[in-house]
Amino acid sequence: MFAALFCILGMFLAKFETWRAGTNMLGSEISTRLTGRVAEIDHMANGRVRLTIDVLTTAKPKLRYAPERVRLSARKIPPGLVVGSEIEGAVRLMPPTGRVRPDSYDFSFRSYFSRIGTSGFFMRGPDLVNETAPLPVGARLFNSVQNLRNTIAERIRSLIGGPEGEIAAALVVGIRAGIPDDINEAMRRTGIYHIVAISGLHMALVAGTVMGSLRMIFALFPGFSSRHPVKKYAAVAALVAIVSYLFISGGQVAAQRSCFMLGIMLTALLFDRGAVTTRNLAISAFVIVAISPHELIGPSFQMSFAATAALVGGYALWSEYRQKRRRAPPATGRPLLIVIASKVVGEIGGIMLTSSIAGIATTAFGVYHFQRVSPLSLIANLAVMPSVSFLVMPFAVLGSLAMPLGLDAPFFYVMGKGLTIMITVAKWISDRSPIDGVGLISSHSLALLTIALVIITMATTWLRALALPFAFAGMLTLTDIRTPDVLISEDGRLVGEPSAVKCWR
Repeated sequence: MFAALFCILGMFLAKFETWRAGTNMLGSEISTRLTGRVAEIDHMANGRVRLTIDVLTTAKPKLRYAPERVRLSARKIPPGLVVGSEIEGAVRLMPPTGRVRPDSYDFSFRSYFSRIGTSGFFMRGPDLVNETAPLPVGARLFNSVQNLRNTIAERIRSLIGGPEGEIAAALVVGIRAGIPDDINEAMRRTGIYHIVAISGLHMALVAGTVMGSLRMIFALFPGFSSRHPVKKYAAVAALVAIVSYLFISGGQVAAQRSCFMLGIMLTALLFDRGAVTTRNLAISAFVIVAISPHELIGPSFQMSFAATAALVGGYALWSEYRQKRRRAPPATGRPLLIVIASKVVGEIGGIMLTSSIAGIATTAFGVYHFQRVSPLSLIANLAVMPSVSFLVMPFAVLGSLAMPLGLDAPFFYVMGKGLTIMITVAKWISDRSPIDGVGLISSHSLALLTIALVIITMATTWLRALALPFAFAGMLTLTDIRTPDVLISEDGRLVGEPSAVKCWR
């Protein structure tokens, strides 16, 4: 009875979320004259500019069910164009692209819940409209944040330059449109694209850098530090830093989850309480689902929470193992080289274990949504993480803090050198990586593997063994999917027959 009730409640909430988005989707291609207000500006790697525009009016012809928001590309934009500017121009609008093939990633689903009803390009324009209507306070605040993000991105690009500057802008403010396609592909093939997508790694490094720097500064004043809870002061500063980073970076799902988890942990530190990591993960999931329920079936939510849950479970298992194992007191007087070597081996082992756990946990979701794997991801992550952890992210934080004073150039220079190392390693490993396309897998196989992941990460006793039959069944049914006999493109101009490898126009 309760299961049926939850199913009905879930269907009601899904319908409510669909109704809440209420995006008008364009049904066919059309040319019109559009007037709108700029919501986002993305400079593409090919030199074009992609604008996300809130539609105000259309004319010649006037669209009866005009989308509220569109995404258009332009060859150039007028000087002085910023987020919030009102523009007009002749445009060609096209419906959002759907699935490339059955059961593959649905681009129109993302467009609908992003409230983008169509995409296209400017045939003439865009031109600035001089007289604009006043905006409400909320819209002005949003535009200010977006313009600040673009200003920071331009500053970083000017200091670092090249593809390193584009990746640095993606890491600091979440603007990834300018990263060249070949570098994007190299990072995907090697399994290090998660470094560009702002997530727990970045939030933790930001919080750690702020806390560590402040505590070192406080240590210079022992009299003050002995009379005040400087650890809590540093925690407050770290909390402010990660919340600011969440807003500046665009607030993606992985960043939201990480911010909520770290926020709970830092708040618990302020009240001298311990933070249960699994509980933090559950709270983050509930908050994100309450804000954006549609994210539940998206790759970002699934891969982010799968990796985090697996790491939480793996850490708990390792802690349990260490508590049970009896260890002798550490020997004193060991040579310095042995101590350093043991530390280095421990760090490398930790990186390998972390990458392996996160990679295994997210592989099924990556294959299901994108039909690709990264066979050399462990090697690539092991090779680039030292550069990212010690050169890229810490100096990105220091550069961002020094930017208002105009002292950010040395910090971003070091960050750029770290990114050069990362790009070089990614390209070298990508060129030697075997083919990464694996085709479709069945949805019920993914469901079985997800159940196995939930059991093995949440159970704390011998109940972990219950995950084995689900994992085994999921592996057996990976290829239990029927290939379509005929593939037809959306416009009906292309028809493919996979069995005969033929294509007609």
